[in-house]
Amino acid sequence: MAQNPFLARMEKMTDDQLREVIWIQYADYTEEALEAAKAVAADRGIFSESETEEAETDLTTAYQVPETFQACVKAIDFRAVEKKLYGTFKEPDKGVDQLRLVYQHLMTLEPEAVEPPVYLFLAQLTSEYVGRYPFDVFGIEEGTDEPFGLEIMPWKEWLGLKVYEKTRSFVERLGLDEFVALCLRKMTVLGYTEEEIEAKVAEMSDYDFNLDEDEDE
Repeated sequence: MAQNPFLARMEKMTDDQLREVIWIQYADYTEEALEAAKAVAADRGIFSESETEEAETDLTTAYQVPETFQACVKAIDFRAVEKKLYGTFKEPDKGVDQLRLVYQHLMTLEPEAVEPPVYLFLAQLTSEYVGRYPFDVFGIEEGTDEPFGLEIMPWKEWLGLKVYEKTRSFVERLGLDEFVALCLRKMTVLGYTEEEIEAKVAEMSDYDFNLDEDEDE
């Protein structure tokens, strides 16, 4: 049996690049190339056979992504998120423990709507970020196409964010467990509690203010 001509190319890819091919960029590859990517991924233990087969299912038969971030959090058990934090994001035990507490706290909060509406936007990073995890989440205000950072957004407002329609297919392919893990890491960049985040923002604001004063002298 002839060897798949794409195997050599796929073997040169990193694990993250293979994941992108199988889960996100599948429409840009031939069936033979996808088979090669799945074979290499299976050899490396990146995906189970059921996961790689799931990647080929039509979006009309795939599960539906919940409408809001709160619904995403409530739809997934933290044990599944934990596996992604350890496996995909290489979080240490201390970080996972802190994120577990954040997840539990989110389950007790009621969402608050943002006006004008803001959507949760899953973006694929450009080639300049080679070596990093290939996705990130941003906010995008209704009626605009300019994403912005969500690191200082209050957590009740995070919960009320709706998943941006144009990136729902990315979320479906990524999986709710990994998507929620990514969001938890994003919302805790500056601290694991809202009090820590507010203190950090105040500290940065004071630093910027002092810099402006020094420049004026």
